[in-house]
Amino acid sequence: MAVVFIVILFLVIRYLFQTVRLVKILYLDILLMRDLVVEFILQVVV
Repeated sequence: MAVVFIVILFLVIRYLFQTVRLVKILYLDILLMRDLVVEFILQVVV
């Protein structure tokens, strides 16, 4: 019974880590895109 609990716990932790990593990648991508858009707008305006 304890083994099953440990396995479930391990899977949950791994899933959470994967989700966090995905969110971090998406967040960095959005920041990059924002910087690019800001530079583009500045170039067009100036």
